[in-house]
Amino acid sequence: MSTPFNRKIQAIVIHHMGDGLPPDVPIQRRWNPAGYDYPEYDYGIEADGTIRQGRPLTVQGAHCLSDKPPYSNRGYQWWNRNSIGIGLAGDFTRYPMPKMQFDAVVALVKSLMGEYGLTLDNVYPHGQVTYTDCPGCVYSKVPALSGGWNYDSFEQAVLSPVKEVTNVADDNDKDIYLSVRVRTSKADDLVKQIIALGFACKIMPLA
Repeated sequence: MSTPFNRKIQAIVIHHMGDGLPPDVPIQRRWNPAGYDYPEYDYGIEADGTIRQGRPLTVQGAHCLSDKPPYSNRGYQWWNRNSIGIGLAGDFTRYPMPKMQFDAVVALVKSLMGEYGLTLDNVYPHGQVTYTDCPGCVYSKVPALSGGWNYDSFEQAVLSPVKEVTNVADDNDKDIYLSVRVRTSKADDLVKQIIALGFACKIMPLA
């Protein structure tokens, strides 16, 4: 049974599935192997960039236990109680990360940083806070990490501004505003997916 716990989000931890399978094996087949009430990750990202909602933030997390100083000094369960876990489909010690997946995790992290008032100082590869090769990346700040994608490039992408469109074919083109009616329980997940595609999006209650 999952423990009710409204987390105070102070960090984001990036994971890979690390199960020996390539990124194109769907997340539903690989996360939550123990059959708990919810997956271990709060968000999952498919090879094609699809963002999936996993564990709600109203229950204690199950993605990160820290045994690596100085991060473990916060407490063994601190990371499950105060951070969001993003799980990437794939084992990046064996396979490269698809670009669409990379772009999606950049967009999701940017969105979550804005939502919770975080900076890159609050975003960690799993192997920075505990002894593991997850998320299968190379990272200059953690020489022990190695793998199939570059975490330094991820940080640079998160810090980069949104690119403006400069090659507009028709000067008369106008922005299109699309209104979509959706259940409140699905709204947050839909917004994350729309942002990951590169569009602006916000939730407005119906009058």
